[in-house]
Amino acid sequence: MPMTELRISELAGLELGVAGELSGADRQALANSLRDAAREIKVLRTADVGEKMLGAVTEALREPLADVLGEVWKQRKEMREIAAKGAEPHDVEGDVELIKHTVTWGLHPTIRLELNGQDVGKVDLDVDISLKIEGVQLVIKNARITKIKTGALTSTVALKWKGLPLGAPRTRTISLPGELALPTKGIDLSAAD
Repeated sequence: MPMTELRISELAGLELGVAGELSGADRQALANSLRDAAREIKVLRTADVGEKMLGAVTEALREPLADVLGEVWKQRKEMREIAAKGAEPHDVEGDVELIKHTVTWGLHPTIRLELNGQDVGKVDLDVDISLKIEGVQLVIKNARITKIKTGALTSTVALKWKGLPLGAPRTRTISLPGELALPTKGIDLSAAD
């Protein structure tokens, strides 16, 4: 699967019908954990909102992996240096080799809960994500990553509530195809947000 299409929700095994999805038992256990978290809200003590919450978590994690990596890669010194050269009036191209590269970050989605149209509370989650990228070469042209060449990606995604795991961390290894051309103009490295 091209990394430009790969989403965090898929790495977490939350998307149905794709390789690496959670087993039925693991999916049900996660929904039950989310339901139990919601039951801490008094008016939801008897409600079974686990599947709805699982849908909300899945939606919150549908961020494309390429977008997340683009934000992380903007912070790397060698990429900023190549990007700075790309601001010049002529074409500037450079390659950055990531022999072994680890990226870790966290997302903190909040699920707002309603009952009969009234806001009754929220559940704050933590999503810890770790990516190990091996044997990848990035082609940067005019301050944009335009291609990602070969390599492998190993991801670990852990969902937590109040610091406690909602299930076992989900680990996947994906072989990236020979070369990924990124859509439109690629990943812009010119300005860190």
